[in-house]
Amino acid sequence: MTTARTSLESHLEHATNRHNLWLTALAIFIIITHFQWWWHGSGDQMNYLSIARHFALGEIARFDEPTLRYAPGYALIIAPTFWIMERPFLLINLIHTAFLLAMIRPMTRWFESYAGKASTLLTALVVVNLSLWFYTQRPLSEAVFVPWLILTGLLLQKSADAPRLSKALPWLIAAMLATILLVMIRQLGVFLLAALSVVLLIRTLQGTLRWWDAALRLTFTALPACLSIIALSHFEQANTEASTDNEMSYVDHLLREDVGLLERLALCTHLRISEIGRMMMPGMRTSYAQEGDWLDINMLIYSALFLLLAWGWWRIISRRADVLMWFLPFYLGFLLFWPYEAATRYAIPLLPMLVLALWGAVVPLKNRRLTILAVAATLHLLVTLGYWGIELTRMNTTAQWASAQAVADQTQDDPDSIVVRGVSTPWQYRLRFITNRNIAFARTDEQLKTSDARWIAVGDNKPAPPGWLEVSNIDNIRFYRRPDTKDPTLPSPHPVQ
Repeated sequence: MTTARTSLESHLEHATNRHNLWLTALAIFIIITHFQWWWHGSGDQMNYLSIARHFALGEIARFDEPTLRYAPGYALIIAPTFWIMERPFLLINLIHTAFLLAMIRPMTRWFESYAGKASTLLTALVVVNLSLWFYTQRPLSEAVFVPWLILTGLLLQKSADAPRLSKALPWLIAAMLATILLVMIRQLGVFLLAALSVVLLIRTLQGTLRWWDAALRLTFTALPACLSIIALSHFEQANTEASTDNEMSYVDHLLREDVGLLERLALCTHLRISEIGRMMMPGMRTSYAQEGDWLDINMLIYSALFLLLAWGWWRIISRRADVLMWFLPFYLGFLLFWPYEAATRYAIPLLPMLVLALWGAVVPLKNRRLTILAVAATLHLLVTLGYWGIELTRMNTTAQWASAQAVADQTQDDPDSIVVRGVSTPWQYRLRFITNRNIAFARTDEQLKTSDARWIAVGDNKPAPPGWLEVSNIDNIRFYRRPDTKDPTLPSPHPVQ
């Protein structure tokens, strides 16, 4: 048995020597699985797309609100696609593909500095991961943030490793510019600067840098990015009073007063261990325990994996002061105070670091470590391909687009007065996308009476609103108009094309 394992390890070691072949295969995987021209939609995707459309028109807004609520960097990157197409989902995914492809080789070299020939397997574990694929083939900032986080972290590492300030200056300039863009894509990228401060402190304590040199490097890199975050926060605060959007923002979740400190820590620790486990273990993305249930079999497995990864992380940072690896505890520490559950989405920026921590944990198993990585990568690949196949079966959304477009055409003179009831979420998102408005639900007749709505789209399984006039019935979506004939300003419906 030992001989067979040793032989398998030898074959894997020989196979991983062919870096260019494996990296090309991973690049092809990214290109094929991200070549997607359809869209299903979600809340955050709607917001990013709306901001990008306004940017493309030279405006700063989200739907019809003056506040953004989201860092503008990602929306700025995808905004030019709206100059080319009305529904530029394929173009957006091509931008995502470009960022992911740009990440592969630098990340592999980073892995290689720790894992040598195993670097291609570690890269494969990142690239074929279901969570990374799931969120990067949708209009979400992860597709840009994660690759740019890796590239920025490596630039910051170069700026810290240079022996003299004069040698560090080109890296400092590049790192400063990259960090500004990073925090404009997502403000939490600022934790890379906290990681840089730790690395510079270690360099100072080791005597390889003088304190003033380290302080200059940190100030030069961090100050512009921090000022960018402050400017963005000032803009949001200045426009908050003019906003009519009452939905909870991510900041509101962070500032919740109904959750005490100990309760918050317990809840968030449970959430984060679960998220990391669901992301790292093949096929477990949708397997989780109820909040607070530590004895669930899933949580027992995830907790054991978390401890293993923590040990591996410690082994890695004991070897070298690494900016990206020190980013992990700062970012995770923030999540421990943020009582918000979003499947595995907000654990994705930690994926490359967790994969390297996994290597740190399995590296003592000299006759099994490559086998473990190869089996894990294969299982992740099969799961991701399975989900991709499911996505392919859902690609035909022509009918939903057609009916949503028909509703939007009939109300083009009055798009702010539409509500929906009993329609599917994907259909509502299409209507919101076409009208670029935050379409509300009217779940009861009382809500409908007290609203200013003049139009309502009703799903096939819901009753008609009492007294309203039916305008059309398209693809099981019935469309009604409020019968207010005394109001001369009430627009008439446009004919269905």
